[in-house]
Amino acid sequence: EKTNHLYVHTYQVMEATKAINVTVYEAHMAQRNYILTDDVKYETEFEANKLLIEPAIDKAKQLTGDNPQQQLRLGKVVDLANHRADKWNLTLAEYKTGGLPAAQAMIKKNLGHIVMDDLKAILNEINDDELKLLAARESAKVQSFQYTRIC
Repeated sequence: EKTNHLYVHTYQVMEATKAINVTVYEAHMAQRNYILTDDVKYETEFEANKLLIEPAIDKAKQLTGDNPQQQLRLGKVVDLANHRADKWNLTLAEYKTGGLPAAQAMIKKNLGHIVMDDLKAILNEINDDELKLLAARESAKVQSFQYTRIC
């Protein structure tokens, strides 16, 4: 039963990291759509998605509370998410004051894309670590089972 719990836990952590990635991506796309179309519904969608990022990160922190290395990684995720939000806000401010050409100039700097790549890399590290932990636990379970059968 404990092994089943660990499987479930691993996949809960992976779902939590996926939620972070999807929420950040959705905010990113909504911001881009707003800039391209000037349709307020995308600005609303952008703001709504931004508000979902922190709870998604908090869920991952809660699930990995017993793992200091994962907590360090999630601290970096918080920093990157905040940095990405700053870039979004700066690009939107440029758009609102200078129009599409000003926003395009900001986007062409590619700063947000770099942050997104770094964020994805850390989220992948979290998932990889969870899978390694699961494999180690499974291996220990098999060894324990084999030892019990021999005795």
